[in-house]
Amino acid sequence: MIKVYLDWNVISQMKNGNHTELQNILQNNSKLLIPYSTSHIGDIFSSFNETEEQKELIRLDLDYLSKLTKNHCLSNNGKNVFLDYTSPDELFQQRIETKDIFKNISFDGLREIFNQDESTKKKEKRISIL
Repeated sequence: MIKVYLDWNVISQMKNGNHTELQNILQNNSKLLIPYSTSHIGDIFSSFNETEEQKELIRLDLDYLSKLTKNHCLSNNGKNVFLDYTSPDELFQQRIETKDIFKNISFDGLREIFNQDESTKKKEKRISIL
């Protein structure tokens, strides 16, 4: 099996009707494995906002990515890259859910995070000394 990794710009252009010859070669070719990656999800997420128009554009991007890659996803765990089977929509929803985790990483913000957890409340004094 031939593995083909495409940059998000190429995928987006194909979705918008460009590169039709390449698209014809890639579609429904059982000899090709075309994965997407968490980087593609990051590229899509960079345009995220709460407007209905933008949500629809993102939905179309995720649907196209799912169709093209058959939900084959390259992920990493910090040490290794591995091939997984996950829908782009699922990863995108995870990205939305975690988008505000590091919104406030000031000392006050970190203190608030630590004070919300019983196991880290005791360590709060050490943090305030820093």
